[in-house]
Amino acid sequence: MRIIVTGASGFIGRAACASLAARGHAVQGVVRPGRERAGDLAADLESPGEFQKIVKFRPQAVAHLAAALPLSFDGPSADKAAQANRRMDAEVLNACAVWGIPLVYASSTSVYGFTRGEMIDEERKLAPIGPYAAAKAAGEQLGRELLDDRGIPFTALRINAPYGPGQRLKTVVWHFLDAALSGLPLQYHGSGSRQQDFTFVEDAGNAVACAVESRAGGSYTIAGGSPVTMRELAERIARSVPGCRSMIEPSGSEDPQEGVTARFSIARAAEGLGWRPLVSLDAGLRRCLESKKEAGDEARISS
Repeated sequence: MRIIVTGASGFIGRAACASLAARGHAVQGVVRPGRERAGDLAADLESPGEFQKIVKFRPQAVAHLAAALPLSFDGPSADKAAQANRRMDAEVLNACAVWGIPLVYASSTSVYGFTRGEMIDEERKLAPIGPYAAAKAAGEQLGRELLDDRGIPFTALRINAPYGPGQRLKTVVWHFLDAALSGLPLQYHGSGSRQQDFTFVEDAGNAVACAVESRAGGSYTIAGGSPVTMRELAERIARSVPGCRSMIEPSGSEDPQEGVTARFSIARAAEGLGWRPLVSLDAGLRRCLESKKEAGDEARISS
């Protein structure tokens, strides 16, 4: 198939392009001006009519992964990112509606809101956290109205906590890895009981490829399937770094998300998309550590 991938130079975009190409698809990446690599098209997706110029060549599917990421849930950064995403989503979705092109949309599990113990599946009523998540929920709704309701497959992937080599956003995984490599304490906030269910980037990319190929439509939760607490994450990272002597200890600061859990059902993705995560958290952490060593960021741990 001929497939257009927006946000092709982004974290998940690169993984999705690699997965689609490995499956034999012809992939055309679309990136922001100034982010071009060989073969990519540059386009300002916030500009009305820009994506129309691209999809008029009638690809067989679009994976819309481009998004502005906020620095926090709330505040000016979150508002600005949300506004940019709403403009991009409207531009891409409207163009696909005009040309009748199936679309896979990268959403987020943040549309579910904070959860405390319950198992979350796609039937849960959405309660978006902050402007970014609200914009993602709005993008899903727009996709259903413009595409799905007209018989054009629209598939939303609610991806949870992606991580892996090449990630520019410094998440808790990378904070803990850097501390462990430097022999510094691995500090968790509050009691360390807050959970997360990390999704390795290659698994997220494969989910995009499965959704493109299946044309199943609907919403699907994409997660690693093995939630861990922040304290458990620190312990696993300490074990993954040879010779690590870092202490694992509370930071002394409260965790604003104390008690939040991450129990996501990924059964619908297995049944509807034929997708399931293949990279365990321990294997993914080893891959992250290897990537740092390959980049010359060797461990600075005393023997």
